[in-house]
Amino acid sequence: MSRYARTLEDAGFDYTLVPYGSASADSFVVATAVAAATERMKPIVAVRPNTVFPTVAAQQLATLDQLSDGRAVVHITSGGSDAEQARQGDFLSKDERWWTRG
Repeated sequence: MSRYARTLEDAGFDYTLVPYGSASADSFVVATAVAAATERMKPIVAVRPNTVFPTVAAQQLATLDQLSDGRAVVHITSGGSDAEQARQGDFLSKDERWWTRG
């Protein structure tokens, strides 16, 4: 991961998206590793508000931002497939997650 992040930075990239998935590594931990391995790379942390309490995500993002000297970026996403969401306890359909009914 460190070599990958440094390669991106050496190639001139400013940002890298750290994906989120129920079977993947924790995105905040990976983003912290990216920030630690680089000097200017800004990790973009994908956050699903329906799988993490908003105040916890805010605290994690603020901590990452402090540790990376202001380089943390957040991407709010409503999630992927219904099966992916259900693995973490969110049983709303994609339509219910994406659209507000009124």
